[in-house]
Amino acid sequence: MEKSFRYIQILGLGVSLMGALFKTMHWNGANIMLICGLSSLSLAHIIKAIFLNTAQGKAKLAHLLLNVGIGILLLGVLYQLMHWPGANIILYAGLAPLAAGLVLRMAE
Repeated sequence: MEKSFRYIQILGLGVSLMGALFKTMHWNGANIMLICGLSSLSLAHIIKAIFLNTAQGKAKLAHLLLNVGIGILLLGVLYQLMHWPGANIILYAGLAPLAAGLVLRMAE
């Protein structure tokens, strides 16, 4: 299960990078690549945080907060790149759990 999520993340990252390249060059297909790539990355992080969290104690909470924060932050980046409304709110909503998870991880 963990290995399949790694492949999903690598595939999502590759599609996202290609979408960013296409968007920079103003080529067709950039938007759909960015939507598919960043959405799959975000979904993989959120699912990994909820279902594949094997840590114990504070580490479990830190792992959950970090992965959920990264997932929400990636959605905020998608909204910002696509110029959709609410991007700043989603970015800040992703930074809050990410910062809390980093503080918990540093406290270990």
